[in-house]
Amino acid sequence: MITPRRTRLLRANNLQLFQQAIASLISTVDPWCANKIAVLVSTRAAAEQLRCTFEDLLQDFTSGSSVLALPSLLTRDEWYIEMHQRFGSSIPLLSPVERQVCTFAAAREAAITDPPPFKVRPGLVSSIITFYDQLRRCPQSVDSFERLLVSELEPSAELDRGARHLLSQTRFLAATFLSYKQRISEAKKLDEHELRRLLTLDDAPQLFSHIVITIGDQAVERGGLWPVDFDLLTRLPGLEQIDVIATEAVLTAGLHERLTEMLPGITEEKFDNFKAQKPFLLSPDSDSNSAKHFTYRDREDELLAVIRFLKCGGIKTEDFSSESIGFCDGREAVVFQRPLPYLYLANQLFNQARVPFEAHNALPLAAEPYAAAVDLVAECVTSGYSRTSVISLLRSPHFNFKYDEQLLNPLSIERFDELLRSSSYKGGLTELSRLAAKCKKGNSKKTSILIEAAPAAILMVSLAKELEKLRATAPATELLKSFLSFLTHHKFVLNGQVVGESKRETEARMAITAGIAELAEAYQQFDNRPIAFSEAVLSFRRWIESQAFNPSSEITVGQGVQLIDSDTAPYGRFRSLFIVGLVDNDWPAPPDRNVLYPPSILVQLGWPREKDRIRAARARFSDLKLLPLEQLSLSTFSLEEDTVVMPSSFLEETIKEEQSTIRTYIDFKVSVTPDDALAFSSVPARMLSDLSAQWLCLRQTRPDSSLLPFHGFIGPHLASSYAVTALERYLECPFKYFAKTLLDLDEESSDQQLLTSQQRGLLLHQVLESFYSSWEATTGGAITLDNLDKALEDFHSIAKRTISELYHADRAVLQSWLLGSAAASGLAERLFLLEVNRPDQIVERFVEL
Repeated sequence: MITPRRTRLLRANNLQLFQQAIASLISTVDPWCANKIAVLVSTRAAAEQLRCTFEDLLQDFTSGSSVLALPSLLTRDEWYIEMHQRFGSSIPLLSPVERQVCTFAAAREAAITDPPPFKVRPGLVSSIITFYDQLRRCPQSVDSFERLLVSELEPSAELDRGARHLLSQTRFLAATFLSYKQRISEAKKLDEHELRRLLTLDDAPQLFSHIVITIGDQAVERGGLWPVDFDLLTRLPGLEQIDVIATEAVLTAGLHERLTEMLPGITEEKFDNFKAQKPFLLSPDSDSNSAKHFTYRDREDELLAVIRFLKCGGIKTEDFSSESIGFCDGREAVVFQRPLPYLYLANQLFNQARVPFEAHNALPLAAEPYAAAVDLVAECVTSGYSRTSVISLLRSPHFNFKYDEQLLNPLSIERFDELLRSSSYKGGLTELSRLAAKCKKGNSKKTSILIEAAPAAILMVSLAKELEKLRATAPATELLKSFLSFLTHHKFVLNGQVVGESKRETEARMAITAGIAELAEAYQQFDNRPIAFSEAVLSFRRWIESQAFNPSSEITVGQGVQLIDSDTAPYGRFRSLFIVGLVDNDWPAPPDRNVLYPPSILVQLGWPREKDRIRAARARFSDLKLLPLEQLSLSTFSLEEDTVVMPSSFLEETIKEEQSTIRTYIDFKVSVTPDDALAFSSVPARMLSDLSAQWLCLRQTRPDSSLLPFHGFIGPHLASSYAVTALERYLECPFKYFAKTLLDLDEESSDQQLLTSQQRGLLLHQVLESFYSSWEATTGGAITLDNLDKALEDFHSIAKRTISELYHADRAVLQSWLLGSAAASGLAERLFLLEVNRPDQIVERFVEL
């Protein structure tokens, strides 16, 4: 039985009133009933911002009395998790890792009976899961999806190859979805869609009595609600009141029409109980009176301009001498559409400028250093212990590799690398063992190198033997557990503590190891068939690429400049707002790409239309411009990785709007970072970081700068002779010539299956030099028909001794080239016959004169 409920829409003119409307609803709530109320927000960062906003606004509504409890501030996904926990079901929810493994197994099973027009890969499985979720949320059942698309594609499949591929893809996806549903049913697990069915049963308990919706649908924002969510709200047992809060701009852009359709009987109220403050728009002090936004070179210059503005204490113009904005009190915010470029830059620039900042956006887990270290181990196994992976693994600071109870000496790794390159090592445990045995025996010519390389070589053989179990085909669970065991056993620890790890690195390592363990458990339950380690690695890499990582912040919430995305900004209360990155590729944000079907088909299935999304994006941008209490700054840039970018079309509307502006000037000569300061003049070493201070002291202790060498004096040019090889190297690349000739650096060869032409030439030069030196010391003179056999015998002996030290793949080729075969004579024989047929008599040879 459906509980009678009150559904209401609160319309706010701008985001300031939008926040006050939320606070007015919460202020009238009995604190003892707060746990029965949920406020739905767009992101977890938005929930944190709204919590701080409540602290400011609720004082006005509650006459200064303390608030005992706040309602649950939840995103859409957190709302479902909270309902599952309150429902009290003994059936657990599927984790994202379990869904990945289960769907992959279902896709392989479906491909047997309904083969798709593509190869099923872990990366594509993630797109299949996303498509299935969106399909069910639209809502569409698997049967209706197959029936609708088959009826549309089948008539043209014989004539249209694209339609034929989409038809086979549709049948494959339908079979995959059915197999997926059957597998989770057999495993006695729940996903979001099955949970919705359980929540609407007649005997379901009351979960919430009041829900406040502060987000729109999927056409308005990515964290918005889907049609099935609104349907669930109308049928959720025990729910007595639904309040939807939205701004006039967003409602006019199409949300109002969709709300009245999805929530029949909704009533409307205008919320204008409070007066909103309209901010001043900061504009550049330029000759153009129409310019209302700042234009910088790139994103880095954008953030530097914000830092300069903050550190200079606010606006400085002819009309405003110095109006402070309350530097770094948590009331300033930088708003962007794409978080990652600005988060990485802020970590560098704000720290250099000693400006505290706070960012709630998550970073990619795959970008953490420990993720690269784990990938090194996987690459070492899958590549068959290639030279680059072996050396990189030994050099990694995240592992505790010891030889004779001592940490491995870096010099030993360098000598081991030289040995691998000189031996043309191409991988394999057999070759590693052979080189390690060679290091133990030593060699008359390279004894020192072999002795120094021995610890690294012997240690790598033991590590390869430990990893060798991963090269066998085995159940995925066993492979991943062995992989995790290796990572745990060789973790860099000293006296029980992880060495050199910050809190962030520790959290990243724990997240990655927990993910591997969870992936192993998922394979145990859904797909524990014998596989190669390379397949398990693909699943692990795909998982880690999809994970976000939010390290613990050491700054108190609200105590630094806020770095937030456009979905989070509407929930914050700011005095100054800097909207950055207003370029055409970011504002509006590009749509999420669907790799399975074109937009024309997706719209038929219930996906939001592109024009609705663009209209909503414009409305949300208009709301953002009225969010700050005092000042607003808009900025764009010209270059993105040296590519010219166009300003956002949203800025054209800003020029036409009438808004009070303050023309301001930002002095770019103001130094806000050590790099800026050093560019203009010297600064005291105590004001710099350790590395910069060391560099400055080194510069200040250099010899007298009046000496000629410090003013470009290099002296007369001394004539010298050049080898042909050196000239060719210079023509190929001047930097290679500089590195080889002046710095005496050897070029590192690539790991390929055969010797390069240059290496073959050097080997031939070495063999001929050894032969002629030996020939002059024993026989001497010219090679004639009488001593030709002896010359060939001596050459064969020297050549075979040199070739035996090469990798086995090169031996046969070099032996046939130098010594010949049954089909053709070798290079040595042809060379000696040329000398035999020469009329001149050779008296003596001078090798390398």
